[in-house]
Order: sequence, then C-alpha cells, then structure tokens
Amino acid sequence: MRILPQEVFHQKLFITINCYYYFSYILGEDVGSITLGPGSALEDMLAEKLERHRDREEQNKLSAKVLVMQPILRFLQLLCENHNRNLQTLLRNQNNKTNYNLVSETLMFLDCICGSTTGGLGLLGLYINENNVALINQTLETLTEYCQGPCHDNQNCIATHESNGLDIITALILNDINPLGKTRMDLVLELKNNASKLLLAIMESRGDSENAERILYNMNPKPLVDVACRAFHQETMDDEDDGEDTSTEGDDGVSPKESSEKVAAYLLDKEGDRENKERSQGQPALFWVSSHMSLWSNILFNCAVLINLIVAFFYPFLDSVPNNDSGRVTVSGEVRERACDSLVMCIVTTLNQGLRNGGGIGDILRAPSSNESLYVARVVYDLLFFFIVIIIVLNLIFGVIIDTFADLRSEKQQKELTLKDNCFICGKLIVCLNRSAFDNKTVSFEEHVKCEHNMWHYLYFIVLVKVKDPTEFTGPESYVYAMVKDRNLDWFPRLRAMSLSAEEGEGEQIEYRTLQTQLEKTQELVSDLVKQLTELRDQANDRAAETEAANWFAQLNFCFAQLNISLPSQLDHLVPSIYWLHRT
Repeated sequence: MRILPQEVFHQKLFITINCYYYFSYILGEDVGSITLGPGSALEDMLAEKLERHRDREEQNKLSAKVLVMQPILRFLQLLCENHNRNLQTLLRNQNNKTNYNLVSETLMFLDCICGSTTGGLGLLGLYINENNVALINQTLETLTEYCQGPCHDNQNCIATHESNGLDIITALILNDINPLGKTRMDLVLELKNNASKLLLAIMESRGDSENAERILYNMNPKPLVDVACRAFHQETMDDEDDGEDTSTEGDDGVSPKESSEKVAAYLLDKEGDRENKERSQGQPALFWVSSHMSLWSNILFNCAVLINLIVAFFYPFLDSVPNNDSGRVTVSGEVRERACDSLVMCIVTTLNQGLRNGGGIGDILRAPSSNESLYVARVVYDLLFFFIVIIIVLNLIFGVIIDTFADLRSEKQQKELTLKDNCFICGKLIVCLNRSAFDNKTVSFEEHVKCEHNMWHYLYFIVLVKVKDPTEFTGPESYVYAMVKDRNLDWFPRLRAMSLSAEEGEGEQIEYRTLQTQLEKTQELVSDLVKQLTELRDQANDRAAETEAANWFAQLNFCFAQLNISLPSQLDHLVPSIYWLHRT
C-alpha cells in the first residue's frame, strides 16, 4: 500500500537525521556538540519543503461550515439504524405545512461536494481528496441507511431525483479518482465500496425492476467488471507501481518507508549491542562467563558423553533381573507355566485360550482319563463350552456386527440416494422436489442443486449474518438473522424454486395456447362433420323420395291393370314429376 506525501517527507527527514547521528557515532564525535547551523543548506531545504507541504494542506482543507456536516450526517444515519421505517419516512416527509426532504438534501450535498454541479463527472479526482473523502463516505453511508429495510419511497426519491444521483454514484464506482488513488488507494476502495452498497440499497427487495433498469441504463457491465478486477488485484499492482514511482524528489526507485524501516532497524541493533556490552563490562563475573561460551559448550558435551558411557557399562549385569521360574511346572517332561493360580488368571486364561482355539477350552486343558470320576463332567463341560461359547455366542456377536454394518451401509446408501435425487434446501421428508420435477425443464436438477439451492451457499450466508455487524444489515439479512436467532426455518424456500416458478408461468401460457389451437381444430372438424351430415341427410331424402315415387307408380300400374288399362312406356319418366306435383 502506498504512503502519504507527508509520510514520505517525514520518513526522509527521519532517514537524514538518523544517518547524521549514525555517521557521527562511527566517527567517534560527540553528537551533542555537532549541530546544524541556522544557515546550513540542509536546514533551508527541509524548511522549504515543509512550507510547501503546509501550503498544499491549507488549500485542500475544508471550512468549518462543511466539516460540521459529518457529525450531522452521522446523526441522521443513527436515526435510521435497525431499519427504523418511521424515522426513514419522517426524514423525507414531516406531514406539515412546510416539509423538508432531508433525503433529497443529502443527495444534493453529495452532488455539490463531488463537484458534479460543474458538469464534469469525469473530473471527480479534482474534487475528491484526502481531506473530504471521509465526509463523502459518511454521506454515502447515510444515504444507504435511508434506503435499507427496505424503504421504497426513499429508494424512489434517490433514483428519480432531478440531480441525477444515480449518475454520481455510478461515476464514483467506475471512474478513476486520481491523484488520490496514487497515494491512498485504500481510501478510494473504501469510497467505491460504500457507493456499491448504496446502489444495492436502492435496488433492495423491490417487486419491480424500475430502479435496476435505471442503474443499468447508466452503467455498462464491462467497465464495472474491469473496476472489480483492478480492485481485486490492487495489492499486486501497488507492489509493481512502488518500484516505478519517481514522483517525489530525490526518489531513486526505493520505497521510502522500506528504507526508513531498514535504517531504523540497523541503528537499533547497533545501539542494543553497544548497551549490552556496557552492561556486561560493569559486572566482571558475568563478562568473564559470557566471553567463554565455547568452553562451557564443550564441557556440557563431554559430560553428556560420560553419562551415556556409565549407563552403557553398568546396565548389562543380571544381578538385579528378577527370576520368573517360580511360576513354572514340569508336566510329562514339558515345562509349562502355571496359568490358573487365581480367579482372575483363570478367567483371563479361559477367555484367551478358549476363544482362540477352534474346539474351545478343551484343546488347552489336560486330556482326562476315562477312569477318572469326573470324566463325564469334564466331557459335559467341554461340550457346553464349545456349543454355548464357540457356536452360539460368537455367531451371535458376529451376526450382530455384520447386521450392524449392513444397516449402516444401507443407511449410507439411502442418504446418498436422497442427496443425489432430492434437493436439500427446497425438499421435505415425504413430499419433495426430486429429480423428476426437473425433467423436460430448461434448468436441470444438477444446475438447480449447484447454483440455485446450493446448501453450502446457505451455510455461508448463515455464518455471514452471525459475524456481520447488525448495524450493517440489509433488509433480507435482518429478516434471516431474526429467523436464525429464533431457530425458525421458514425462510428456506420449501417446495419452491425460481426456475420452476418462472417455467410454470411460461408453461401455463404455452398450455393455454395449445388448448386454444386444439379448440380451433375441433371447431373446424365439427363444421366439416355438420356439412357431411347435411349432405347425407339430403341424399337420404332424395333416396326416400325416389323410393316413394316408385311405390306410387307401382300402385298406379296395379290400379290400371285391374281396369285392364295399360300405360304407355313414355309416361315412365313422367312419374317422378307427377309424384312431386302430387306432393306439392
């Protein structure tokens, strides 16, 4: 991080004076007797630089009338803390005959102090300096507190103000603020951070996109990304610029701060060594001991070697080794150790030897003779131990272990299947948005779990609201903080997803259009069927008329036949006409 011009001046002065005292000390001269004359060139140069520096500070210094605004703005900010909606509204409208819109006045004050009233938003660096940047930050923080909660009326007041407040805030974010950025980039980044928070507060928790569209109209996304990238890599850029900075007089490419620190450290080390020597010379015994440190190191090393030789020489003798043969007995020429002298040893031996042998404890005990009186009892004991301990108990233990591991494996597989097919955030235990709910959708289930409802993002957000200062909360953060504090999970989107909601609306419109198309096709089909039915009815009527005429002509022929009168054949084609005339 770069340093202030006045810091550069003081550091150079510090280096000059330290070098003066150091070389005086090396030459063995009395420092107190060597002074800089009133007419020396060094003193004149330092006085001239100091005078010029004071003149620049006086020119950039704010007047008392402007400085008093900082505590006033801080007071207005504190009035609106914790998203006090009543006071936020009161600062904008007092419901009196004469109202004072302090929100607009604060925005106009920001407009004036940033110099945008002169018509040059690109020249912010000429109006923003180290003396007024704190006041500008306080103004931005106060405006942010006006809007957070959210207070939609105050948001609209700032976004639609005639002074084009969005242009000022956008310019603070996108434009380079030089020369302040060359010396105090930390202040510039803080200023841009507060301006970004103000833009977010203006768009906070709105049901419409009006303010967001205004901001996008004034802000091009590409320069915003470039500014964010430069701020992120600012530390590397500062390190590169520090080696090339030649703006100050007499600077040869070495950082003044680094040089002063090295000179100061070197002088302090020399001074400390000199003081230690003086103190040790005042105590002869301590001085003699400290001057023979190599001798004491050799003596300690030789003592350590001697101790190890003594231990290695006396340890191998067996006089102090205890005799453990007292617990051994000889059976059939074979030496065996007595393993059942006490109840504890009997239990340990039975468990150790009985469980590790396939036939039980009988494999380790002496084989009994059939002539012994307890032969049957011994056989029963061996069989009971084999069946109860070896077969039943061990199988029960192994079965329980295997079943337990099988249950754990099944439970793990079920959990993995649940995490794979169900959304952890918007799902429930019984009814959930599983993988099938995202079939034939523009957003897949993997994208939904990774981007929309990433459970780690929710965890990070919970940690954020727990560690963040409550006075810096936005409206949604305050709501979530209260829910987390009460252990209430209603803020999780149960059975809801933005992608599914948007697609449901679009799906309803598509379904409506599909139904309308199908209805039109059905109407056309019904019209065709009506026409066909009409034609069929007409054809049926014609056929019925012809049939009736034929019957009538047959009856007429029958009548004439009864009368022995024959009709001429020329009248056959006139019969239908005669019939229709008869009908008419």
